[in-house]
Amino acid sequence: TDNKRSPNYAILTEAKQFIESWLKEHYETAKVDTLPLPPQRVLDDGQILPASYMNYIYVNGGLIFPKYKCPNDAKAKKYFESVYPDRKVIGIDCRTVIEEGGSLHCMSKHESE
Repeated sequence: TDNKRSPNYAILTEAKQFIESWLKEHYETAKVDTLPLPPQRVLDDGQILPASYMNYIYVNGGLIFPKYKCPNDAKAKKYFESVYPDRKVIGIDCRTVIEEGGSLHCMSKHESE
């Protein structure tokens, strides 16, 4: 996020700088891509839901990513289509699922092929 008032700003900025530094040291041509965050939802108890587009999964020739019914969904889809042109990219509404603390990858990690 570029929003300095976001509670995620400091940790995301630090994480990006750490990854960029590590990549520069080990892989000169690698780069860090970023996507905007979905709007933050805060529960009545003050918990910020961990919504992210990075909680995606690969499926037979496709990629399924979480959507949150916001304008950034289209940006995420366009990004994934550019990075994975050989995969069908499908977004699934995860606004309810995220309230349980995870999303698509979290829900599917115990499934086997």
